[in-house]
Amino acid sequence: MNSEQALPDRTEVRRVARSFATAVADTPVVVEYGGAIEAVRADETAMKLLRQIDQARRALNVAGAWNNDGSPERQRVTELEQAMQHHVTLQRFFTAQNELVERMRALNIELNEPLGFDFAAMARPACACGA
Repeated sequence: MNSEQALPDRTEVRRVARSFATAVADTPVVVEYGGAIEAVRADETAMKLLRQIDQARRALNVAGAWNNDGSPERQRVTELEQAMQHHVTLQRFFTAQNELVERMRALNIELNEPLGFDFAAMARPACACGA
């Protein structure tokens, strides 16, 4: 067998990959995640909380007070985290995100066996930006 016979047709690989991506995109968990993202974007209070928690975490980093529970920066982050836990739209988003991650992990496990390698590890960006 020569090397050309051992390699699958690239057009076929692309077709199957597109088909697989479409099938994954149409699953209820992915659809719900997309809906949760749109709900967050449409919710001004949720967006404000996300901006505030981001700013508070930056301030906490600058202050170097992650391990100091009594610092005002740490207290502010804790307050905002609690507010986020009680915000319905953000809870929907976090739940959908967790379910999506779990489904993708399970899907990766299902793919690993027939492929003979860790698909997610191979698909990861080569730089540290996606690690």
